[in-house]
Amino acid sequence: MIRPLFILLIASLLVAAPPSRSQNPESVVLRQLEAYNARDVEAFAATYAEDVELYDFPAALREPKGKAGLKAHYAQRFKENPELHASAKDQILSGPYVIHREKVTGLAGQKEALEVVVIYLVQDRLIRKVWFLKSEKG
Repeated sequence: MIRPLFILLIASLLVAAPPSRSQNPESVVLRQLEAYNARDVEAFAATYAEDVELYDFPAALREPKGKAGLKAHYAQRFKENPELHASAKDQILSGPYVIHREKVTGLAGQKEALEVVVIYLVQDRLIRKVWFLKSEKG
């Protein structure tokens, strides 16, 4: 009798435990940014949901669609831009949303850095939607 109760207690504690720091939205986006800067398309794509949607703010759906399209697009982008680097200049956290003001450098043929605000929606430890707000210069 004690053993089944003990197993039930352990199981309920595991379910009730808060997500680890590595699973919170901020950490998921950080892993994505680190993989982007390493130009590691496999690690980068691993942070995204299969049906991820990318938007130009507020609602223009971008190509590519889904994780497979994202992976192919960024594999080509990483290949064409060996100095590509992004850094988060500012960050706001709000529940499942992570909002960054990012600076992107190393784009082939572009001398000035690209400034962009990016809104990530993270659910179930994966990036589900992304909105890009580009500056007038970018």
